[in-house]
Amino acid sequence: MTKKFRLLKRRIGCENSLFTTFLDDIQSPDGEIIRNFFITAPKGKNKNMLTGVAVLPVFKGKIALLHIYRHALGGFGWEVPRGFIDKGETTKKSASRELTEETGLTCNAKDLVFLGFSTPDGGVLAARIAIFAALHCRQAKNFKMEEFGHRELKFVTTKKMEQMIASGKVDDSATLLAYYKYSRIPAG
Repeated sequence: MTKKFRLLKRRIGCENSLFTTFLDDIQSPDGEIIRNFFITAPKGKNKNMLTGVAVLPVFKGKIALLHIYRHALGGFGWEVPRGFIDKGETTKKSASRELTEETGLTCNAKDLVFLGFSTPDGGVLAARIAIFAALHCRQAKNFKMEEFGHRELKFVTTKKMEQMIASGKVDDSATLLAYYKYSRIPAG
């Protein structure tokens, strides 16, 4: 029988409407105890820790990226649209909603391709996200900077995307994974 890690004690450090931060005391199988292990958990998650989606939009053969301010990093980055899954919403429905809310783009349901899952930072974040590619997007409405931190919507070729990745202009893990998996979709 394999020994397991045990949660000895859990305390709430702080919380808001979206997240709870826990301070856990845990014990390893060999008896080592770690106190105040820091974990942040989104409040909306299912039994598989699935909390959100990320969507790589393809519009007229180009990839859509958002220029977003990230307070935790103290600056802007280029990212694919993403967000939380609303209560009772499927991952596909969430991906479609986030795509339109954040970019004004939409696509047919058959063109919303599931690419897999990502664990943003398993060391401290109790969450997983579903990654999608939105192929053959069309404009449903004009892009508006309605969400906090969103400043620009840009359409880039795959060559430009590769350059932005190589130069560090794109370094967000969900965006990198979405692009990597998208670039491996068989043509046809």
